Amino acid sequence: FMSADDEIGAVEIPQHPRGLWTIASSPPIFDIEAVSRYIVINGYSRKKCPLPVAHFGKLITADRREIEGYQSIRNLMVEYMKNDNPERPLCIGVFGPPGAGKSFAVSQLAASVDPERIKHLNFNISQFRCEDDLIDAFHQIRDAVLEGMVPQAFFDEFDSPIGEKKLGWVKYFLAPMQDGEFREGDSMHPLGKCILVFAGGTSSTFQEFESQDPEVLREAKVRDFISRLRGYVNIIGPDPQHRRDKFFMLRRAILLRSMFERKTPHLFDASGRLRIDEGVLNAFLMIPEYRHGVRSMEAILDMSILQDVRKFEKASLPSAGQLDLHVDGELFHRMAMD
Repeated sequence: FMSADDEIGAVEIPQHPRGLWTIASSPPIFDIEAVSRYIVINGYSRKKCPLPVAHFGKLITADRREIEGYQSIRNLMVEYMKNDNPERPLCIGVFGPPGAGKSFAVSQLAASVDPERIKHLNFNISQFRCEDDLIDAFHQIRDAVLEGMVPQAFFDEFDSPIGEKKLGWVKYFLAPMQDGEFREGDSMHPLGKCILVFAGGTSSTFQEFESQDPEVLREAKVRDFISRLRGYVNIIGPDPQHRRDKFFMLRRAILLRSMFERKTPHLFDASGRLRIDEGVLNAFLMIPEYRHGVRSMEAILDMSILQDVRKFEKASLPSAGQLDLHVDGELFHRMAMD
């Protein structure tokens, strides 16, 4: 790899960059694969990894777009928590492909702000059958407020349809977002101080969400919904976004290091170095696609035989047939054998 005194790379910041400038895409381009391997095995080191990362609780990211989005959302949360009597809920949008880790990201942002006061509530709108289910969710939010907490309600797949009606649930959020109240029969109930997080299920980015069929957007009152949001973040996920995406290995490396630290601490030596076969690490970093995003990465760790070993060897991997649930199993095995 590199000697202890070597630097992986150095870049110059252009005075007039074209488009989105990032360290990892600037000449001279450093060895992204080498940096990714180093992060998984040794953890992030500012000296060894010549790119900025951001920490929000247990959430770590090296992607500039994610860093800026997360920091903006965190700033909104900090300011909102300082306000003792806000007029309405703080409303935030979170978008990303399935398995990108949207719920985890938002929970860690809250943990970095005020873990003692913010209470997490999760609701999957795609499982709701009627408006009464949503009213019940609002009551749970209100109950948490009455307990002296600031609930952070995570509405997963808020953009789900109702029957054949696309984005059918969106209009039911408008009054609570704007007035901080919800209707039950003839009665209006105040929500109180709370954070409402809307996670997209059918749109991977905010831009995709707002650029759907104009007639669908009009009928669902999406413009009114967007006007009530105070911020959003697009979570990229572990897979390449396009052919020129060089960051996917870095994203995977940071996720893998965190997963190994949480799930298999016995695989680390006294210096914090992860004991893992080079081929196995290569497969984790280089496989073209995880079928279910971060959930698939985590599932492969759970499926591997690791409890009674001190190193992640090829023999610890599940069979190719089992791996097919989450990746191309045969390809993963071939990459691990290289």
